Amino acid sequence: MSERTILDAHLEEHERLLRIARHMAEFAGSDGWPCLTTLDSSLETDQDLQTMTSEIRARYLEGLSEITSRRWRTPPDGIAMPFPGGGEPYAYTYDRQHPPKALESRMTTTEQTGVMLCSSGMAALNVVFQAFNFLMDRRRTLVAFASYFETLSLLRIGPFSDRWSRARSETELSELIMDGKVGIVLLEPVHYNWQLVATDWTDIVTALSDCDHPPIVVLDTTLSGDCAMQTSLIERLRSVTPALICIRSGIKLDQQGLELANLGIVEFWCDDPQLLEKVGSTLKTCRSICGATLTWPDACALAPEPIFGPESFRTYSGLVFETARDLFDRLKQSGELFASVSHPEPPWPAPLVVMELADGGSDNYRDLATLLDHEQRRRGLHWQMSGSFGFRTHRYETILPEELLRPGETHSGALKIAAGCYAGARHEGIIELLLELSSYPDLQTAGQKLGRRHYAC
Repeated sequence: MSERTILDAHLEEHERLLRIARHMAEFAGSDGWPCLTTLDSSLETDQDLQTMTSEIRARYLEGLSEITSRRWRTPPDGIAMPFPGGGEPYAYTYDRQHPPKALESRMTTTEQTGVMLCSSGMAALNVVFQAFNFLMDRRRTLVAFASYFETLSLLRIGPFSDRWSRARSETELSELIMDGKVGIVLLEPVHYNWQLVATDWTDIVTALSDCDHPPIVVLDTTLSGDCAMQTSLIERLRSVTPALICIRSGIKLDQQGLELANLGIVEFWCDDPQLLEKVGSTLKTCRSICGATLTWPDACALAPEPIFGPESFRTYSGLVFETARDLFDRLKQSGELFASVSHPEPPWPAPLVVMELADGGSDNYRDLATLLDHEQRRRGLHWQMSGSFGFRTHRYETILPEELLRPGETHSGALKIAAGCYAGARHEGIIELLLELSSYPDLQTAGQKLGRRHYAC
């Protein structure tokens, strides 16, 4: 990538950050917002942008505390508070029962029937399970065609623990749907496994259409954002299921990469008004009882509409998906060290690229983590290791095989690369580092060749 292209990426990110700061200043005071006076194509500029992001976030949350700190977790009865994001003032009894009405209205588009905001993605999933365990005929079961390890753990201990199963293929899932005993189908459009496989919907939609008693469909859309393929899929599914529910973690791609608040988002569609009323009221009752709502301080953090809303979600996730696709396209022909480099097949996106070592024992992934940290420091990449994804700058995580062990299963480890929202100097440096690593036959050779002749962890 040319220096001019990198500079343009830096300038565009700087302008986006300035726009974010201007919107935040309306809620948290107008003084002290950072900006850069000099930008070039260097790693130093890329790091300055990362620092600017952190400062904007900190400045905003500090200023916002002037509003949120004056509200008790158990407010005095009958005192209505104006929400910073607009709408009528309202009162509530407990913070765990706080109804984030203004934000839910903002997220409700003309195509949607309802939106419910929760304290996290997993809390949202648990609320949905609790609600349908209450609503559904207990003779009907739940089938999951999903891979996220925490989702599967929740199913094992949650309300469907005695009547759920995991389908291993689209064919198996379609056959179970046709059997008519399944009440809920839980699916990931893009599976959170090390291959990031996109679900093939052909047989599944046919089975839902032909089944005499089609199940409710629940989608975990955390990885797939708001892409065009997902919009098309939702339209297809709405016509073949009595109710469609989409759940995602909202801390990742919904908040401009700033992690302002823990958040889970539930969107649901239902053409039957009576069923819609029953589903909506039961979901919100379960949310309140479980203390799984979006609290007042967290709701206030999401008040600026350009920071949190359908349009900003669509735009920001698109930027991250574009960067992740470029990472994959340039890393997919890697050499001996990595056995695979994975990303969904187009047109499905994901914010990640996953690489698996050819020799993938736990010790090797520990060695890889140490080597990556040493090299990113030596090269001045400021490439941080952490979980999750959706940040404005790239991050990485090495996952050991035993971290995901489940009964009766074996797992390999992985290097998970979370793409940022722009392809600047750090992006180029990370690709250069990974391609160089890939050219070596093993980690010991890589460590020696990269200047650590007696490399060991």
